[in-house]
Amino acid sequence: MIGAILGSIFMPPFVLGSKRTAVFLLGAGLLAALGMSVIPVGTAALIYAGSFINGFLRSGVIAVMMALPVMFPEIGARYAGTAGGLAVTMELIGAVVIPTYIIVPLGKGNLITYFVLGALCVVISSVFCFLAAKGAGGHQS
Repeated sequence: MIGAILGSIFMPPFVLGSKRTAVFLLGAGLLAALGMSVIPVGTAALIYAGSFINGFLRSGVIAVMMALPVMFPEIGARYAGTAGGLAVTMELIGAVVIPTYIIVPLGKGNLITYFVLGALCVVISSVFCFLAAKGAGGHQS
């Protein structure tokens, strides 16, 4: 949770200030997936480090993605409320549906498999974040 709070505060200004926002989001998502995948198999220190890295990077990416609809020229500030509401609705549906109806049945009770499947979902999400940020006006890289 400490990593998530710090990531939500410190990552958005850093990422949005960079010239390669899309690449940065992809890298942060892939590192978050790596942090997530070492959690169930590591020592106590590795579990803490993986949890902090995962929370920091994932929450930072989520905070940036919440602001992304405003950066699309087609949406802008005029339709940001509707676009943000739709994005948050899809996020919350995914946060319930993916773990409950996809990851748990595929994991079949194996804790390591749950984390690996979660990390795979983060990798897939990172690719979509990269593509979305690439299409956003003003931050194409």
